[in-house]
Amino acid sequence: MKKLLPLAIAAAFAGNAYAASDDNYGYVAQYGADNTATIDQTVESSINSAVLYQNGDENTAEATQSNTSNSSITVWQGWPTQSVGGEAIMTQSRSSNVSQFTQQQGEDNQARVSQARSSNADITTFQEGSLNSIRARQVRTTESSINAEQYGVDNYAYVRQSRASNSLIDLTQDGQNNYANISQSTDNASVATAAQLGDDNRLYIHQWSNSDNNFADALQVGNGNYAHLDQYTSTSYSSVTLLQEGNDNDAHARQDGNNLTLSISSIGNLNEVDARQFGSDHEATIEQLGDENTVELDQNDTAQFAAITQDGIGNLVILDQEGNAGSTNANQNGNGNASEINQSGDFNMVTYSQSGDQNILTVDQLGTENEVYGSSTGVNQLVDIDQTGEGHYAYIDQFSGSDNTITATQTGSNNSYYGYQGGEANSATLTQSDNGNYATSYQYGSGNALSITQGTL
Repeated sequence: MKKLLPLAIAAAFAGNAYAASDDNYGYVAQYGADNTATIDQTVESSINSAVLYQNGDENTAEATQSNTSNSSITVWQGWPTQSVGGEAIMTQSRSSNVSQFTQQQGEDNQARVSQARSSNADITTFQEGSLNSIRARQVRTTESSINAEQYGVDNYAYVRQSRASNSLIDLTQDGQNNYANISQSTDNASVATAAQLGDDNRLYIHQWSNSDNNFADALQVGNGNYAHLDQYTSTSYSSVTLLQEGNDNDAHARQDGNNLTLSISSIGNLNEVDARQFGSDHEATIEQLGDENTVELDQNDTAQFAAITQDGIGNLVILDQEGNAGSTNANQNGNGNASEINQSGDFNMVTYSQSGDQNILTVDQLGTENEVYGSSTGVNQLVDIDQTGEGHYAYIDQFSGSDNTITATQTGSNNSYYGYQGGEANSATLTQSDNGNYATSYQYGSGNALSITQGTL
């Protein structure tokens, strides 16, 4: 049985919904179950307010404002007593200086809110409980924002801004097994921030389609977090920042455009980063503090920069740079570190530092005038350098430690090699083919072995 118990209704809605009027105030209060409330405020009106309050289960609240300004919609469901199965539907279109606020407490509540062709428009949605869902959308808006918060277990949020500029999305989820999907398309100077605090969270942020100067920032604290962040399809001067703190974190990022920045930090165990950057003048900074860290990074096109720092046990870096004028800096502190770096193009550079036990470095450079500089400090270190082309330079320092091994191959003309080894049982093998090559190798300690081969092979 549906019940309508208005405490006060000031200003006519329903029958007068299509008349031009200002300073309207609609207020509906309903108690019990299976209630429905609707407020319409439309047609060139301003300074309107629609307030709907429902306390009970399976209630529906719907409010619409169009062609209005300086107006607001507010919906309360399940407060102070939690409810089940509530639904809030709010729509504002062709308006300016408008806002929406929704609060739902309980289980299986739904909030569907939208703003279209509006400016200075704000959406705020708050849900507390389990199995709640938020669907918020802004289309063709400027200077607008969406703020969504969910507290509980197994909550779902889908937030979208399309053809918007100077807009903001701010999402917070606190609980277990939460899912969030944020999309900003054809947006300029827009910001998306998301925080998930809990276990087994999944987060997707997409910024795409000819959009510039955008920023995506994500935080995940808890166990089993998964994040996928994209900026693609002709995006420029945009950035992605992600912090994961906890166990079993998994981060994926893709950027396509020019002058893009990526920053990922993982603190905890079993962290994994898989990132791709396409276009020119990109920068990637990745830091992992913990155990079993893994980074796979691909950068494609010119003037790329990558800085990777790992501190912990079992660290692994796999990095590919394709293009000219790329630069990589890899630092690993801990046991069992391994780095595999591949560069193809001209004027690329690798600098590295490994401190700890069983460090392994493999560098493969193909092109002209590429360079490798670095040092390894620890026990059982292995460095393998392969440079193909002309004018390459390699400087390898294994001055502190024992059982070190260097294998270097330079194929082409006018290549240079400098090697330093200190400690026991060191081994260095250098092969240089073609003409005009230069090699210098120093070994200190006992049991060292050195082999240098130069000339056309």
